Amino acid sequence: MGRNLARLKQKREQSDYDDFFIASKEEAQKQFDNAESIVAVIIEYMRKNNSGTII
Repeated sequence: MGRNLARLKQKREQSDYDDFFIASKEEAQKQFDNAESIVAVIIEYMRKNNSGTII
């Protein structure tokens, strides 16, 4: 999960600061899938640890 977070951050920074950065549809889908899996892990952690309300 740590590597996925680092890659998401790297891609976000590239898209924010590189004037000519263009993500392919495949790369965008890969990063979207990574983000979904990270969110799922966070939600599961919160449920297991009774960490408040989850929408």
